[in-house]
Amino acid sequence: MLINELKNFLNPSLFQINICSKNIYINNYTEIISLGLNKIVIKVSEGKIILNGTSFSLTKLASKELLITGKLESLEIKYE
Repeated sequence: MLINELKNFLNPSLFQINICSKNIYINNYTEIISLGLNKIVIKVSEGKIILNGTSFSLTKLASKELLITGKLESLEIKYE
């Protein structure tokens, strides 16, 4: 974990995902491609993050920061 934080400090363009209980925090995203109750697709500098689950809700939207609540069933990162 400390190495990832150091990498993000040295290169703040890298995306970061933190999952805790029913909260999903994404930092350094580029664009929200799609936002639905059961699927969310987020563009990041390295590719796309695809979240699948139920009852998704966008709780916080700030510059380069997202907080999503809901039941996460799968997470996929597609590097491009």
